[in-house]
Amino acid sequence: MHMNPDGTGQSEFYGSNSYWPNSLFFARPVPGSASKVAAIVSGHHGVPRMGELVILDSAAGRRENDGVVQRIPGRGKDVPAVFVDQLVDHSWPRFLHPWPLGEHHFLVSCQPSQDAPWGIHLVDTFDNRILIAEEHGQALLEPVP
Repeated sequence: MHMNPDGTGQSEFYGSNSYWPNSLFFARPVPGSASKVAAIVSGHHGVPRMGELVILDSAAGRRENDGVVQRIPGRGKDVPAVFVDQLVDHSWPRFLHPWPLGEHHFLVSCQPSQDAPWGIHLVDTFDNRILIAEEHGQALLEPVP
């Protein structure tokens, strides 16, 4: 949902009454775009609030996968609207708290595999992922430039 600062103009931003994405978390606007956000797609049940990193464009569509620009990683691949309750329970890498730096680059908390710690990574729309910081035994979350 979104609205004007004074509370008027309340409306859906993306996915209202859609089966996919099951849940959408931590959406942040992409700098320079009035309609794109980076967000985490997850299942309704299963792993809590962590999941796949996607770029959505509400100008391209607001239902199911109509407005999906890209999943990261996943350059050049379609993002199907899969209707599964525990959508990302077996999906790796997992992401939290994306912070778009521009149209192509994002700081994000990432757990590359089940046995890896949560670290801060720089990812891009070209499927590159660079570890910025990691602390074994700790979870590094909510990157802020």
